Amino acid sequence: MSTASVARVLSEQSQMKDYFEEEKEKIDRKQLKEMSKQPIDDQIFKDGLSCLGKTFNGARHAYLTLGISNRDLVSIVVSLYSVLTV
Repeated sequence: MSTASVARVLSEQSQMKDYFEEEKEKIDRKQLKEMSKQPIDDQIFKDGLSCLGKTFNGARHAYLTLGISNRDLVSIVVSLYSVLTV
C-alpha cells in the first residue's frame, strides 16, 4: 500500500471518528434537554436538608443546608408558588 493510500485511509478514519463524536454529542444534548423538563421529586430535597437553625430574626427555625450533590440533577427551577413541607 502506498503512502498516499495510507494517508487517505487515516484521513477517512479521522473524519468518521469526528462524525460519530459529533452525533454522540447531539444525542447527549438532546437527552439532557429532555431530562431538564422532568420534575424533581420532593424527596430529593427532603433527604438533602440538614443543619436546623434559627431565621435571621430568631422567630422561626429553618434548614440552613441543602446537600443534593451526586443526584444526577440537570437543572433546578424554583417556583415561588410551590411550598416544600418536610
